[in-house]
Amino acid sequence: LTTDPKHLAGEVKTMTQQKIHIIEEKITVLQSMKATLFELSEACPGEAGTVDTCPIVRCLDSWKWVNYYAEKTIR
Repeated sequence: LTTDPKHLAGEVKTMTQQKIHIIEEKITVLQSMKATLFELSEACPGEAGTVDTCPIVRCLDSWKWVNYYAEKTIR
């Protein structure tokens, strides 16, 4: 962009604002994932329980959304 005089500063600003919006969306997704993981971690009995009582393990099968959001976030 800097070497092509046909481009305007407004184009650069628009592209920057679009990138900011994408980053904010990714942050929102990651914060939501973090909150969910924190809640599951707090509910897990840890050393006092067995795998069948761990909410983290019980949720693993239903966490297809994690892969979806992780892929979306990384892009």
